[in-house]
Amino acid sequence: MGIAFSDERASRYMWAHKLSPDARSAERTAIVNLLRAMDLPPTASVVDLGSGHGFVTDALVDALPHTTKITAVEASEDMLDGAAVHSGVEYRNTPLHMTGLPSESIDLVVSLAAFHHVPNKTITLAEIHRILRRGGQVVIADVEHGTRTQRFFDEIVAKYSSTGHDFDFVDPDMMANFARRAGLTHVASYASQTDWQFETTDSLVAFVTNLLSLEMDADTLLDALKSILGITRSRWGQYVLGWDLTFHVLVKLQPPVLPPTSVGRS
Repeated sequence: MGIAFSDERASRYMWAHKLSPDARSAERTAIVNLLRAMDLPPTASVVDLGSGHGFVTDALVDALPHTTKITAVEASEDMLDGAAVHSGVEYRNTPLHMTGLPSESIDLVVSLAAFHHVPNKTITLAEIHRILRRGGQVVIADVEHGTRTQRFFDEIVAKYSSTGHDFDFVDPDMMANFARRAGLTHVASYASQTDWQFETTDSLVAFVTNLLSLEMDADTLLDALKSILGITRSRWGQYVLGWDLTFHVLVKLQPPVLPPTSVGRS
């Protein structure tokens, strides 16, 4: 992830959010709603894994009690340099599979739109398993294999992004297998429609172009977005770009309590 989001790519990604800061608000709302449903203790320790420029970190600071310990872990120094600094948040520039956090010190790990960048998913999930307390949970929200969003990445982004986009997307069965290998239990996966919203089609195209570092004609991109993802109008007149994410919930279970055995009995 550090290579894909360095220098110009990171700058364009963050510029896109400055142009349309509320475009992806549905994604952030979905994360916050899920966290509230989990009813975390006020003193919970939470990690934003693949925190980027702070898109989710900012939401965590706003939504969680001030006593919550939040750690933002990001592999790209360029992305992390662009993050707003919050007092009480620890920022770590390190590969996602080498957080350096103490074992069994974290209650919840959240990751949004970063897991497909992870080259070795089992190793990264094993690191998550190591830092989680017993009963700790994981929420990984990402594009799912086989969806229209994945098709857009594979047909458009992979071809026209200046940095390419040769990454694997997983489905619930794959996530369950990766989790099992790492010692985690897959609880559930559910699809969520987290559409992006814009005031104009020009701002829509500019956002997508910069967010994904695309090098293509604006009209051609707009046609592709209409064809693959779909663009509609909301009742308030906004242009809505179809966007789907899947939320995977994992847990580190308590070790099983085994019945006493009698050694030496035949």
